[in-house]
Amino acid sequence: QTQLNAAVPRILQGQSEAPLTLRGKRQAQALAWRLSKESYTHVYCSSSKPARETVAAIAEQFPAVPITYDDRLREKDLGPLTGAPWPEAKRLLSAENRTFDDYVDVHAEKEKDFHGRVVDFYADLIDTYVMQPNERYQDQLSAASESAGTQPPKSPGAAARRGSLLGPASSHVHATHGHAKARLSSSKQIPQAHILVITHGGWITALIQHVATELGFRLPGEPAFGFPKNAAVYRLAIAQQLNPAGTDWDWEGTVGDMNGVSHLAGLDRWT
Repeated sequence: QTQLNAAVPRILQGQSEAPLTLRGKRQAQALAWRLSKESYTHVYCSSSKPARETVAAIAEQFPAVPITYDDRLREKDLGPLTGAPWPEAKRLLSAENRTFDDYVDVHAEKEKDFHGRVVDFYADLIDTYVMQPNERYQDQLSAASESAGTQPPKSPGAAARRGSLLGPASSHVHATHGHAKARLSSSKQIPQAHILVITHGGWITALIQHVATELGFRLPGEPAFGFPKNAAVYRLAIAQQLNPAGTDWDWEGTVGDMNGVSHLAGLDRWT
């Protein structure tokens, strides 16, 4: 929770640098406790002030893991609506006879640009932590088989196809709100990457829509695509599975936790 999203009437945040409230800091501490049970190889964080405050609490649990700050993880830029109380925002929309989305498209960050940077960040993670290790592993298999005069064995690493991870197909990833957790898993022969991403609600919503509707990730049951709660956890995973015919390995993606806030239970008694 930041000083803006705690306000009544509602204030539009966008890329505001509003700090966390006392409640927000306690939410971050509760999130850090929940994530302390995990083991991460990499941490990525939005460069915004509230995200930095959040990752500072989490980083105490993972002092040896470096943090990379990335502007692509920032919330959507709302331009003139940033920091505006909702009644004032409605007045601005009415003055131009525009919907909220139309107004932002004209005066701030276009939806296609926002979607583009979300997908660009996701694609970079896949390329760095899944595709490149997979390709190096395949090169090692090929070199070993050539020296032995044999064919390289089929393995989970043998089916790495960029189209299935970066375009329409199956794949796994994890995420959360205000904080995003991502675990990218490949085969046992390839080092696994366990990645924590701290970002914002609109960003996570765009990512989940991308992987669910464009990449065909499997979702838990009948998920409700509500806006991410403060300090909520989303979990995505990417792995390889043997296809039904048993002839090859395919990438598959799943979304586990969605908007998980069990770690915040009872917080109201202390705030």
